[in-house]
Amino acid sequence: MGAWNHGPFDNDDASDFLYALEESSQPLLLLQESLTAAASCATYLEVPEGSAAIASAAVVATSWSGRVQSVSDDLSARISKLGLARDVIAPLVPLASAALTRVSQENSELLELWTEAGEAEPWLSSLSDIQGGFAEIA
Repeated sequence: MGAWNHGPFDNDDASDFLYALEESSQPLLLLQESLTAAASCATYLEVPEGSAAIASAAVVATSWSGRVQSVSDDLSARISKLGLARDVIAPLVPLASAALTRVSQENSELLELWTEAGEAEPWLSSLSDIQGGFAEIA
C-alpha cells in the first residue's frame, strides 16, 4: 500500500495527490473530481482512489476549519498556499464527508488492508478527525 502511518497524507498515493494539487492551475476541480469518484463509487473502491479522496477531504477540512489534528503544521501550510478560501471550498464539504463515509465502508480496499493489518481503529480515527473538520455545517 505504500503507507507509513494512518494520517491522510501518510501514503504514497496521497502524497502524490497533494503534489498534483500544488502544481495544478485548477486545484478545486481536482478535489471535486477525486471526491466525486469516491463518493459515487458503487463497486470496489481501490487504494489509489480512496487515498486521493481522503487527501482531498483533508484538504477541504483544513481549508474549511483552519486546522485538522491529523494534518501536520507543515502540511497545513502547504494546503494554505493552495488559496482555497472558506467560501470557495464550502460546496465541497458535503461531498468530502460523503467520500470519507464511502472509503470507510464495505468494498473499500483501504478498509480491507487496514483491517488485515490490525490497524483499522487508528485509521478510522484519522478519518473521524477529518470529519470533525466539517462539524460546523455537517
